[in-house]
Amino acid sequence: MHADDGMTNWDFSERLAARVGERAGDLSNGHERWRIYRRAVEMPQAWGDLLSAIASEPDQPMASAAAVQLLERVPPEMRNAVVSALADGKGRDFAVLRSRELGILDSLSDGRYGVGNVDKNLDSWSTWLQLRAAGEVTDERILAVLARSGRTRRVRSAAAERLRLPTFIAVPVGARKPPLVRVVTAAAQSRAPIGEPPLAPC
Repeated sequence: MHADDGMTNWDFSERLAARVGERAGDLSNGHERWRIYRRAVEMPQAWGDLLSAIASEPDQPMASAAAVQLLERVPPEMRNAVVSALADGKGRDFAVLRSRELGILDSLSDGRYGVGNVDKNLDSWSTWLQLRAAGEVTDERILAVLARSGRTRRVRSAAAERLRLPTFIAVPVGARKPPLVRVVTAAAQSRAPIGEPPLAPC
C-alpha cells in the first residue's frame, strides 16, 4: 500500500509487529518485514493482522511466500481468505495451486481421495504434492502408485521406503526426521541376549 506522496505505508506491518510482540525496526527493509511475517505465521492470534500486512505488502514475491507459509498453518476454511489477500499475478496463482493441493492432501488423509483418483490424476500433481503424499499417506495402494509412477526418483524412493516399513511414519517434507523407532517382533524378543530385559514392542 502506498500513500499519495509516494512513500510506503507500513502501518499494517507495524501493527503486526506489535501483535507478535516484536520491536519493529526499519520496515522499509524487506528482511525486517519478513522476520515479522515468519513469526506471525506461527501465531494464530496474529493471522488476521498478517493477512492485512500481506495485502498491503508491495513486494509481491514476499507477499506470496508469506501467504504460502500461512496456508500450511490455517484451517481449510481459511485458505480462500489467505489467497484473496494476494494481488492478481504469478504469486497468487502459485498460492491457488498450493491451496488446492493442500486440499488434496486433506482428502488423502481422510480417505475421500481414493487410489483410483490418484492413478488417474497423478501426472497433474506437482512434484511437491507427490513428495508430500509419499511421506504422509497410509494407504498402501496409493503408496504403491507413487512408488511405481512418481515423477522423480526421490518421490518413488520415498514411497517405496514407506511401503517397506512395518508401520507407517508420516514425515512431512522439510520436517526433521523423527527419532528412530524400533519395531520389535516376537521373534526379535526371543533373540534378546540372556540377562537383558526383553525389548518392548512399539
